[in-house]
Amino acid sequence: FLLATAMVIVPMTTLEGNPVVIRSADKVELAKKEPWKLSVTRIEDFLNRYLASRFDWNEATFGEKRYNLKSIVAEGVFVKLKDSLAAFESLNKSQKARSYYVLEGFAFANEKHQIEAHISRVLRIGKLALATPLVIQIEYRDVAITESNPYGLQISALSESEAN
Repeated sequence: FLLATAMVIVPMTTLEGNPVVIRSADKVELAKKEPWKLSVTRIEDFLNRYLASRFDWNEATFGEKRYNLKSIVAEGVFVKLKDSLAAFESLNKSQKARSYYVLEGFAFANEKHQIEAHISRVLRIGKLALATPLVIQIEYRDVAITESNPYGLQISALSESEAN
């Protein structure tokens, strides 16, 4: 059955151009050429891509995460993050720091193109760890689906603040 399905799907996708593969922790899928419906899964995967690119790094992955982040945020947003990224990169190099996050919860509004996420960012330097609760507010827009942005969404405005 899988071979028959592949024989039908692969020729169709190659006629339309190279398929875009979406990888997550538990599955691999082909992205559709037309924009996805705004589903909880699409928003959650997009949000996790942002959070992982922004807050989940170590010395070996910092460059890759920076590249991934640049592919899903507008240029103006990326410019605003440069100082923060430079500070984290300096900590990373000088003190072998690492960062990760815990997603506490999120909500989104389709009609407003907004996402709000509550996370705990953990910055670990040696044996010390500092957890900071953050509220992330994202405004997004539809863009073309690409290999580096299989969600077809881009962050157009961003606010990161400490939770009260």
